[in-house]
Amino acid sequence: MLTTSAASGTPAIIEAEGGLVCLIAIDDLVEIVMESGPSLAEVMDKARVR
Repeated sequence: MLTTSAASGTPAIIEAEGGLVCLIAIDDLVEIVMESGPSLAEVMDKARVR
């Protein structure tokens, strides 16, 4: 049931001996890893605006 939820795009959080574990679909993980984040210059510019 948890695998089915994660595969359909809904993260599932389960409790294990070591703490909480979040299950997500492999394609969601690949999308997160491959997504390019902001550059350091962009982050620093946003920090200066505040």
